[in-house]
Amino acid sequence: RPPGVRSVFLGAVSRVLWYVFGVPCAWSLTLRERELVRWRSGDSLPGVDADGAGDDSLDARVASLRRALVDAGASKVAHVTGSFHDHLGAVRGILEKWACPEWVQVAGYGHTVYGSELFPVQLACFTKRRELQSTVGANAETLMFLYATTSQRKLYRIVARDTRLDTHNTHTSTSNSNGKESDANEDDGGEYVSKNDDFTNFYTGALRTLPTETRVWLLIMHAADIMSTLKDPETVKRERHKKTNQFVSYVFVIRLLRRALQAVREEETAEITHGLPVPVGQKKKRLTRENHPSLERSLLWTIGDLATQIGMDVANEQSAVTVLQNTRNELLFVARCLGVL
Repeated sequence: RPPGVRSVFLGAVSRVLWYVFGVPCAWSLTLRERELVRWRSGDSLPGVDADGAGDDSLDARVASLRRALVDAGASKVAHVTGSFHDHLGAVRGILEKWACPEWVQVAGYGHTVYGSELFPVQLACFTKRRELQSTVGANAETLMFLYATTSQRKLYRIVARDTRLDTHNTHTSTSNSNGKESDANEDDGGEYVSKNDDFTNFYTGALRTLPTETRVWLLIMHAADIMSTLKDPETVKRERHKKTNQFVSYVFVIRLLRRALQAVREEETAEITHGLPVPVGQKKKRLTRENHPSLERSLLWTIGDLATQIGMDVANEQSAVTVLQNTRNELLFVARCLGVL
């Protein structure tokens, strides 16, 4: 449906209060939607059988979603890159280039259908989730829902602070023998290593430990979303020393992809370490090389290619990360991650 002026206004005000005072944004929704934005156990990826929407092809699902967005007034919605439709198409194109499954590409095309923390324009109500699932598939819709309700600033802070993602640490692991991440605190002089509870629902303020696959695809979607708004990496390399450059944003995109790659490798290691047979009737983990054989290779290639194109080395990477870590103002921090400043 076309977004109303009142809903957009309330959405914008609620996000200001969330950023300044930490007040969750659910109050800006209808009573029915306030219940529907809560994260429940069923809000993880349903499974392999839910990848598609019937027998519809990728192009058919994207076309159906595009028609629905046009009917909802998407063509009249402005975006930082100009055309909202062009932005959605660009995100999908990046995900395709990164060898993501078709249903992830569909989710990327519709990543802001329900709005987001930084985009208070809802083109679809949360009451329409079942209808959207029938159009794009349950897995794609689930990613769209989680993207729409996840706090970007909370996630970005964790990714910016995670020392494991620095170039000199990416070949080492901070996992203990039980496969759990350590919880060193940088205030105690140790490395900062985040827990898996790195997703916060900005509507309710609730923390959630998401399954590995769900985390991986959400991280990749966030990286693609940011990258779709940035200048060409070669241009950024030439402008690296200007105050308005987007070099910091590209470094942040690389950190998001490194965190996704790290999660993929941790799951593979867990399967090798604990290699127990899958119980009868239980679905096998979906991020194995068997299910997504090109994902790890694609992430490695993308990270290396982006680093080369922007001229990133250990020194200027650390300088960019320090800029983000030392930015205390939340709005300024997010703007730097996104390349707005």
